[in-house]
Amino acid sequence: MKKSILLGGIVCASLLLVACANHKASDPTAKASKISKSTPKTSTVTQASSEVAPPTQSETTEHPTTAAPIAEQDLNIDAINHNDFSSLAGEWRNGNGETLIINLDGTTDKGTSIKGVQDSGATSTVPYANYGSSQNGDFRAIAALGLFQIGFSNPDGDQSDTSKARVVITQNAANYPAELYYYRVQ
Repeated sequence: MKKSILLGGIVCASLLLVACANHKASDPTAKASKISKSTPKTSTVTQASSEVAPPTQSETTEHPTTAAPIAEQDLNIDAINHNDFSSLAGEWRNGNGETLIINLDGTTDKGTSIKGVQDSGATSTVPYANYGSSQNGDFRAIAALGLFQIGFSNPDGDQSDTSKARVVITQNAANYPAELYYYRVQ
């Protein structure tokens, strides 16, 4: 008897949840993300709800609240080899939660610098840049910054997400644990 009452309660609760979920999906007053352009050079992002007046004569484009992800920027190994760090610049985070911020000039938030290595992809199984410190114009490498382009797998074994650009700070080639790979923060 207790089992049938419990089973009946679960069935009723499930039906109630399904009914509420369907009601929200078809509710025309649900919030939507809008981008309104007021001038040719500027745009503003606003949240619209049932309490907001309709947009004026400005151009309005409706977008779903789940926007498609921004395309991943790949690493330009040849440019990095020639000390152009534009494809490497930005914030990177590894699986341990550690961050590395690389500036356009190759300096980092860790007080270290990156220096390109001519033809690093031809002299090593993994393209790399030197990672170290600069004092009085002299660069001293303390490690390598392994450069993994989108789709490139570590030939020593790969525990990373190869669908994304990634870097690893290391002193030797290895099958690195997944948490050591740094990925660009979007």
